Amino acid sequence: MKYKMPPSIQVGDTIAVIAPCSAAAEDKALKGIEYLRDKGFIVKTADNLFEQSGHMAGSDELRIRSFNEFWADKDVKALFCVRGGYGIQRILPKIDYDLISDIPKILVGYSDISALSSAILAKSGVITFSGPMVASDMSENFDTFSEELLWRMLMGHPLIDNPQEQPLIVYKKGNAEGNIFGGTLTVLLPYFGTSYVPDLEGAILVLEDVGENIGRLDRHFHHLRYQGIFDKISGLVLGEFNDCFPEEIDPIDGLKSILDSALEGYDFPVVMNFAYGHIKKRVTLPIGMRAKLITDPPNFSLI
Repeated sequence: MKYKMPPSIQVGDTIAVIAPCSAAAEDKALKGIEYLRDKGFIVKTADNLFEQSGHMAGSDELRIRSFNEFWADKDVKALFCVRGGYGIQRILPKIDYDLISDIPKILVGYSDISALSSAILAKSGVITFSGPMVASDMSENFDTFSEELLWRMLMGHPLIDNPQEQPLIVYKKGNAEGNIFGGTLTVLLPYFGTSYVPDLEGAILVLEDVGENIGRLDRHFHHLRYQGIFDKISGLVLGEFNDCFPEEIDPIDGLKSILDSALEGYDFPVVMNFAYGHIKKRVTLPIGMRAKLITDPPNFSLI
């Protein structure tokens, strides 16, 4: 399926900084906003940016109103999430997906935003970008690799590429082409089998996670197997699973031990060590764009 690519942005455009999940620390958010202004963008900020309602950035009504209003704002070319956190599941039913389909715009964020990207792809057919967030990544020590790939992606020169010092590791050989789908495994898991996940027939699935122990990861990957996800996809790319394995277990070896069981009987290509996840040096991933995966030599690239 061909999804809609939103128009690219350029210096001088207006970016809205939004908080659809948890609130950000004010000092980090302001530094990230200053970074965007220093890059030459006009910045608008959500009213709920520093609101606190339990573990979320204000009430559900405030968060959804801010999101829909910024998407409808003709001046706003892109929406950047200030951070992830928790709470996106509470506003998914109230998003104006028809508006998003009619007026595609750039949306950038990851972690809890994975569910929002999935819902937008499924219900609006619009590509979003799993990439750096304003407070989490842009406030200080923004990695130059991550920064370059973010702006290349958003300014019309898309590229996904691992750092030279971080080669892809092949778990299973083969070639695949398909639409990219993925994000944070733990966030996406409850939505498989619902209307908030698009048809994954032929997709290349890209997954990462943070802070999940090996037992829960094992359960999550087997859930994908039993849900029938592995029956549909054409390839699997695994990013970083940091803080998921005890010190005595190498993360790559730990993942392999899980995949040996969860992927038994499947022959699609699988690579690991992709520069994607809750990490400083990361690729901005276009959710919905077509890509190809080859394993000899290992390469994951956009079409």
